[in-house]
Amino acid sequence: MPISGNKNPNYYIPPTPNSINPLTFSNIVERYQEIPKAVFDSIKETKLRNKNIPEANPSIQVVRSPGLVGTNYDNEEIWMKEVTAGLAKFNKFKKAYVFAYTFQDEVWAQKQMDSLLNDGNFHADRIYGGKSCDGQENVPMVAGVIAGWDQAIDKSKPLAYGTPVVLTGYCGQDAWEKWAMQSGTSHELSHQYQALNFWDSKQNKYDNFQTKMPCWGVERQAVLAGYSTVTSWPAFSSDFQYFPAPYYLDSGMNLKTLGSAPIIWSPEDVTSYLKESTFELPACRSTYKFAISFSIGTFTVMVLSAIAGYESTWALEPMLNDGIPFKVAFQNVYGISWDKALPIIAQAVSKLDLYIYDPPSTTVYQAKDPTNIVTLIGQEGCSAYTPDGKNVYTRIQVFQDGFWKDVPTLSISWNKDPSCDRVPGKDWIATIKVALDHGVQYRWLYVGAVNIGQRDEKGRGVSHPSTYQ
Repeated sequence: MPISGNKNPNYYIPPTPNSINPLTFSNIVERYQEIPKAVFDSIKETKLRNKNIPEANPSIQVVRSPGLVGTNYDNEEIWMKEVTAGLAKFNKFKKAYVFAYTFQDEVWAQKQMDSLLNDGNFHADRIYGGKSCDGQENVPMVAGVIAGWDQAIDKSKPLAYGTPVVLTGYCGQDAWEKWAMQSGTSHELSHQYQALNFWDSKQNKYDNFQTKMPCWGVERQAVLAGYSTVTSWPAFSSDFQYFPAPYYLDSGMNLKTLGSAPIIWSPEDVTSYLKESTFELPACRSTYKFAISFSIGTFTVMVLSAIAGYESTWALEPMLNDGIPFKVAFQNVYGISWDKALPIIAQAVSKLDLYIYDPPSTTVYQAKDPTNIVTLIGQEGCSAYTPDGKNVYTRIQVFQDGFWKDVPTLSISWNKDPSCDRVPGKDWIATIKVALDHGVQYRWLYVGAVNIGQRDEKGRGVSHPSTYQ
């Protein structure tokens, strides 16, 4: 494929996935349910193709604190090998450090950093912020790049590609924490691949990452890199239960959650977001919309990876760093113009969004007497309903034959309820009409912004089961 607008004729254009029935821009909207499996297959294929090249095997020194011996962190070397194989074509470092430590071992960790890193910018207390894991939403982690020497001492050397460093904490061994350790450590390391791809040789800084990387892409590549450590399709697929629903942060990279974003994204919503976050740089990094790159941004890269391979979005970066306009770089990698591809991507992302967050039940419940119409009020689910219906929606499920089955909704209405006044911003309750047979066990299922005590394996809100008498 010819490269246009290039300063380097040797840009790497990855091969498309090896498939007898590939996903393409012409069929991906109809075959959106195949996207996750296609992404997994492409990641696996990429790692096999790259695993023996030198760039797939940088030296990554894992430094574990005494309190972590015998925990899930004993597997970090294995995780790192999976990440580095997948990103080998974009590796510009020869050594990296991963420091994993408990809150109680913070002083120990600082001594190791002082001994191994010739850089005073890394402090062990950055992880926990002076607090234990109490109140942490998940395993705390940060990452950065050191120049390899202390410039305050020796300013004679020009800056060069640095040494990635990941600092990662530990908050327990339940299923969520184990997943967060594995995907999170790998996620943070992959951010350093991004930063090193955007080296500004004129200013001797990594600032091009801030000014040239599409905002929707900042977190989405790192999210998939975190998933790249999983080596079996069942495990890869089941890990999507931990996928965070769209949310807003109060400002850019400030990690204080502002609130829930819409769970339902129409193609028009996706189009608007991708246009804004592709070309309004670096403005979107300082807005509450930045965190959408964790969700809608990730679905975007999944669509592109399913079509053109796991490496395809990474292949954009060297061109963007050299000043090639985004639309030209996109055409070079994907063989289709951005303007023509955008509505296709938006439709596929919109469908994938709901498929990930709210997969339909395998079968549908049908009442034996369809004329037995029941009105139910969802007293347990105080919700952040909005008139456009995009923040939350709900339906009834019936437990039958060992499964929770969706019940067709005949009508639904939402009303503010005084009983929800105790839940700021979530003061709506749904009333729904369905056909039910006497004696069946049913529950409410919510997707989106709802205050409710129970969650299913997909993170959706569910009420306590009731029996219709």
